Amino acid sequence: MIELSTGDQEVAAKIKKDLHKESIIWNNVYCCYYDALHKLVEAYLMFDKITSLNHLCLFAYLCEKHKELELDWNFFERIRTKRNGINYYGQKVTYDNLKSIEIQVKLYISLLEKEITKKINQFND
Repeated sequence: MIELSTGDQEVAAKIKKDLHKESIIWNNVYCCYYDALHKLVEAYLMFDKITSLNHLCLFAYLCEKHKELELDWNFFERIRTKRNGINYYGQKVTYDNLKSIEIQVKLYISLLEKEITKKINQFND
């Protein structure tokens, strides 16, 4: 899952390179970052034996049961609803929309990668 998430991040980075601020393709970049984060949330919650096809439930469980991670529920809701708008309602993402979430999504991705790696290492010891 970490490798797949890394792939999504690499695709996002390649797509956004040299992309004009007015491009419709910011939707794709946004979705790649969302997918990268979502995959890591799924992987992290596998250690709790939690799975769900519903992203809302996954994010809610993560924020409620793992308060030690200090993750912001409102951030997850913001990116989830924006991503749903793209996929189900034809909403467009702008350069500014992406920039407003990019730092936080990268921080959460980094945090979850580290936490998953810790759990894997504990499991292997």
